[in-house]
Amino acid sequence: MTGTDKRKLLVVGKSAEPRCFKGLRMDSLPVLYHADGNAWMTSDIFKQWLMGWDMELQMKSRKVLLFLDNCEAHPRLDCLRNIRLEFLPPKISSSMQPMDVGIIKKWKSLYRSKVVNYILEAIEENLLTSSSTGEEVGATINLLQAIQFAADSWREISSETIQNCFSYCGFNHSSLNITDSDNDSENDVVLEAQLVTNYDEFACIDEDLRCYEEKQICDDEIIEQIAENGQKTSENLECDDDEEDDMLEPRRVTNYDAKTIIAELRLYFMQEGNEGSPLSALDTCADFVQLQSFKRIRQRDSW
Repeated sequence: MTGTDKRKLLVVGKSAEPRCFKGLRMDSLPVLYHADGNAWMTSDIFKQWLMGWDMELQMKSRKVLLFLDNCEAHPRLDCLRNIRLEFLPPKISSSMQPMDVGIIKKWKSLYRSKVVNYILEAIEENLLTSSSTGEEVGATINLLQAIQFAADSWREISSETIQNCFSYCGFNHSSLNITDSDNDSENDVVLEAQLVTNYDEFACIDEDLRCYEEKQICDDEIIEQIAENGQKTSENLECDDDEEDDMLEPRRVTNYDAKTIIAELRLYFMQEGNEGSPLSALDTCADFVQLQSFKRIRQRDSW
């Protein structure tokens, strides 16, 4: 309820091995990634996520109470030792589920603001024009970039926002210091994007998007799914590629590249003024890159 212990986001994509992930360690992603042919949350994926979290809690000797809505992708499990599942009554999640009363909306607002800001910066750099179509914009953002936008947006949601949503749903506690307004930094991130025409429509564009499996589907949907599966070529089945895989593979970033980037960032901060800049974090990054360089030199000398 305090909003100080946030889990990594779980992202579900269509491809098991997106091309933009080539050369990356999956455990180094800022989110947990799973694949489903429809990019839906399924009961199997959710069960796997819960069991992994349960193992972590056992190692830390912690126990949690997890409130869930009655989504079809949320199975009732009796194999968990350190997670107790409590399901909310049907049809009241909009008023009793903290995620539904404001947290998800805030996250989507932050995410879409990053997309808008990315587009505006791309126009300034002549990578896009003001008349570029949605398809053209989408072609410049791959799955890895979208994941980073999502992770950054989740990180920027303040503990106060989470506390307020829990409090609104009745999960109040005397030890919580609940505030009446959202974090100013969150509002600053969204402000520029809201100046764009039709931003409200853009912010709610996926309001009715189906994102999880349903146990009951009609005959027409079954026929449609079979027809779509029949149209898949053997090449698609072997490669398991999807639309974001049409983009270029990420190039290998060397230690020299990393040092150059850090040097450019330091120059940028010096030009803009060091007050409030994350120079200490940049120094930590530089130390890590230097350590990696030493390791590679030692490995090369040992050969």
